[in-house]
Amino acid sequence: LLTVNQLQTVVDEVSPEKIEITKIQQPEIQQPEKEESKVESIRKPSEELFTFLKKEEGYVSKGYKIGDGKITIGWGHAEDINNSKYKLGQEIDTTEAKILLKQDVKEASEALNRILNGWESKGIKVNVTQDMYNTMTSMIFNMGISNFRKSDFIQLVKKNKLDKAKEKIKTTSSHLFSGFPGLKKRRELESGNFNITSS
Repeated sequence: LLTVNQLQTVVDEVSPEKIEITKIQQPEIQQPEKEESKVESIRKPSEELFTFLKKEEGYVSKGYKIGDGKITIGWGHAEDINNSKYKLGQEIDTTEAKILLKQDVKEASEALNRILNGWESKGIKVNVTQDMYNTMTSMIFNMGISNFRKSDFIQLVKKNKLDKAKEKIKTTSSHLFSGFPGLKKRRELESGNFNITSS
């Protein structure tokens, strides 16, 4: 192959006109920047949680009480019986019940996020999968944030002892199992849903 100078010499000899040979500059190819691999923090429940809660809570259109000082209606929505706008026997439709469910899940999710974000701010890193997040939100929905914070289960999660935490779910709130037989089954289901590895 001829260089640009050699080609210019040949052209000058054979062409009556002055033709200047110029070298075409090849545009520089931009190399894509390498993206730093990072784990996205899961801070939102998925639709699977709503499906699980609807099945476990069961839909009740009329307000009722179970002796805990609260009135319950819809899919497990509970309020202090003395301060609730709902009355015993009052009926709501599924549209209103869905709104209440979304509000309750949102509150439980935000409470869980405060725990997880607090850990991160202290350098405590736990790789929370979507299934783990859904399960913990379900537990808060069911037992309340105060009881959840004090549970042995969440302390095991904090220490990254996830296999033990998964097993511990089965006995969380066990003092209530005799009075609420369905709770034991629910905890077993939640333990099964607490998948440590992402699918």
